[in-house]
Amino acid sequence: MPSGARAAFRRLTFSVYAPAVCIAIGYQATLILLPLLVLEVGGGPAAAAAVLGMRGIGTMISDLPSGVAVTRLGDKITMVAGIVLVAVACTGIALAGTPWMLGAFALVLGAGFGALMLGRLNYVARQCPVAYRGRAITLLAGIQRVGLFVGPAAGGLVAEVYGYPVAFVAAALLNVAGLVLIAIFVRRSRVRARGGSQPHGAVIARILRDHRREFTRGGIASVSMQFVRSARQVLIPLWGEAIGLDAASIGLVFGLSSAVDAAMFYPAGRLMDFRGRKWSLVPSLAILGASLALMPFTSTFWTYLAVALLAGIGNGFGTGIIMALGADLSPRTNRGEFLGVWRLLGDTGHAAGPFVFSAVTGVFALGATLGLAGAVGFAGAAVSAWLVPETLRRRPPPPESPAGGPGPGPTS
Repeated sequence: MPSGARAAFRRLTFSVYAPAVCIAIGYQATLILLPLLVLEVGGGPAAAAAVLGMRGIGTMISDLPSGVAVTRLGDKITMVAGIVLVAVACTGIALAGTPWMLGAFALVLGAGFGALMLGRLNYVARQCPVAYRGRAITLLAGIQRVGLFVGPAAGGLVAEVYGYPVAFVAAALLNVAGLVLIAIFVRRSRVRARGGSQPHGAVIARILRDHRREFTRGGIASVSMQFVRSARQVLIPLWGEAIGLDAASIGLVFGLSSAVDAAMFYPAGRLMDFRGRKWSLVPSLAILGASLALMPFTSTFWTYLAVALLAGIGNGFGTGIIMALGADLSPRTNRGEFLGVWRLLGDTGHAAGPFVFSAVTGVFALGATLGLAGAVGFAGAAVSAWLVPETLRRRPPPPESPAGGPGPGPTS
């Protein structure tokens, strides 16, 4: 590994990766425990789904304000504020006794995590040149996937032995541990914004106007990717139930698929940095689309497993790709607002997916919904291959000043 890459990864070890381990375990535990807690306090399945939906809405609501905060206050303050919100939400969930209170704290949970993610992405974009950024971001995404394994298992065990309140307090404490690391190892910076005295709405409108090509082309890829990822999470388990598999078998298959997914983060990062971002983006969308289109043709455990593993490979190919594209396309001035809009596009695709799946399945059938999701994957791959620019070919900018302001030269 070149000395520049080693230096970049050393800078991120305690400022990004170590906090991400703590935060990912705690946050992923909440995702599996929250709907179960809704049932525990007297809500039904519909209430549990609504509470999880509030988390997604919270993330979407926070995207644009978090982008403004990154530019005006700096990425460190944005990350710290996000973690504080997550810790407060986890503590509030531990004390809540009704579904509507859980929904309110779930909204705060999603908003805090969205602010943390955006601040962290901006920080990584500042610290890593384009040539090393793919590996840096895929390692971060790989840590998130490790949290997906460890968090639910550990959280479920704590909830079973000590109760749900203790499990959510433990999640809050893990986030506090991440906050301490960020407070110590992330140097505070403030990105100087062009037109900093303008109203936030005017700045965002200018970002949309000046970067409409990036948002139009890259945004299609982002929305498509998040849509098919949502389909993988929602539709593949439902198809397992439709062909008569029990919950244990479906869980085993999805766990194996996720293991293959997690194992792909390093190859995906090298592919992005040595061949180009599109070498990760296009195969990921195409393979995910193929797996979703093939799923209706499975009828046994083994065929179901084979296609689910294919979906894991496809998702693994795209590890961190949306974050990497957003970081590459973002300008040095008002980068925070740009990334806020970028994340909002992707979050919209992820949030809209379940509603589209519900509507199509209600009118047609689950197999048709899988076919539609597969077609979106293929269409996204085609658009990405022909229209999305290859951002790795851009010449990396000079390092930013210690204060975090933009140096001379082209955008990154």
